[in-house]
Amino acid sequence: MARIITLTVNPAIDKSTTVAGIGPNTKLRCTQPTFDAGGGGINVSRAIQKLGGTSLCSYFAGGQCGSIFETTFR
Repeated sequence: MARIITLTVNPAIDKSTTVAGIGPNTKLRCTQPTFDAGGGGINVSRAIQKLGGTSLCSYFAGGQCGSIFETTFR
């Protein structure tokens, strides 16, 4: 199998939440947000892993955002 290397030059931190349902004239109550590493190459590496493959993911990260990347993306 070919070796796959992904490069993310502009990584992002994805923030997401969910609601139980949407209805007219009702207030939306969101769950606590989750924070995950994101960006083109990171998302591609995640998809490769879900499909059973392996890849080497390279990205630039530093500071507070870098520590979030180190703890959420493995």
